[in-house]
Order: sequence, then C-alpha cells, then structure tokens
Amino acid sequence: MTDEQKRDQILNLAKPYYSIYEAAAVLEVHERTVRNHIKNGLLKAGKSGRQWRISKADLLAYIAPKN
Repeated sequence: MTDEQKRDQILNLAKPYYSIYEAAAVLEVHERTVRNHIKNGLLKAGKSGRQWRISKADLLAYIAPKN
C-alpha cells in the first residue's frame, strides 16, 4: 500500500485516536515497530492510563513525505 493510500485510509476512519495495534495495522508494520518509533521520537503518542494513543494528526504527519 502506498503512503497516499494509507493517508486516505486514516482520513476515512472516524476515530480521533488510535491504539498501537490499530496504527500498526494501518502502517502495515509490527506493533513492536510502532513502539520503537514512539520511543525514538519518530512518532508522537501520548499515554492514556497504561495504553499509548496516537492522534490522527500525528499518524498523518508520520506518513507525510519528509521534505
């Protein structure tokens, strides 16, 4: 899936926040990869209780072309 298709998929979902597992499914990577990107500061996320949440805007920024 291309970055544009992933972007469209995210925009079509009505959720404002995603779990690590949902973000991994959209990005087509393993959950551990998402956790590593959060830990290394490549993907912004916040904790809600014990669970990480990734905003739709942060997920879109992550897949946007890095110019």
